[in-house]
Amino acid sequence: MASVYSLTAIAFDSFFSIVFSLREFPRFRSKKVLVPSIWLFSMFAMCPWLIIIKVVKTTAGHFVVVQEFSQLGDIRQAVTSYYLYIVAIIYVLPLGITSFLYGYICQKLRSHTCPGVSVEQDKARLRMNKTKRQIIKMSIVVVVAFALSWLPVHICHVLFGIGYRWNFANFDFFMLVTYWCGHANSAVNPWLLIYFKRRFRAVFRKMITDPLSRLSMTSRAKFRSTVTSKTDFQVTTAF
Repeated sequence: MASVYSLTAIAFDSFFSIVFSLREFPRFRSKKVLVPSIWLFSMFAMCPWLIIIKVVKTTAGHFVVVQEFSQLGDIRQAVTSYYLYIVAIIYVLPLGITSFLYGYICQKLRSHTCPGVSVEQDKARLRMNKTKRQIIKMSIVVVVAFALSWLPVHICHVLFGIGYRWNFANFDFFMLVTYWCGHANSAVNPWLLIYFKRRFRAVFRKMITDPLSRLSMTSRAKFRSTVTSKTDFQVTTAF
């Protein structure tokens, strides 16, 4: 859930930085505001789980997790409302928002022109057009990857909601695969952003190189300390 809303927050960040490039939104774009907001909204959105999810003990003495929709009233209506709510809050709403924001960004970049000389004579404009194309590609790839990753599991949720009966073997394995596809987006999406956005690549490179450089400095310091200790010992022995 938090990863889905993180993707939406990144879309908002790109929207404000490109569409309103001359204005600053320090409070909204602050990590101290964004990260707690994402987690709080995610927890609030999944509050129904606190009601329907129960841990029960089987006759064999094992504990299993079950969904008890009877606590929400009529079971059939509760099941329909619950699964349609999940589809709306986790898939339709974030997908709609990110599609609109990235679509507006693409439209803004395509329609924006710089006054001055032609493209062939203006290197700065050539670089700007290259950046535009890269942002448009990234926007399309991110939205399509999100939509395709979560589509199978939410199709299943809609079918659950309308009361469709599944009658085939290995149903549990099938559902496991659909959930895996959805959650795999959390692993794929950061690599897409790192590939397309220079700022993300710089931060990622810093995350990798800084610990390695500190480790290297620590190793060199330990090596010098060891050499110094051995030298002092040899000098003492000689005397």
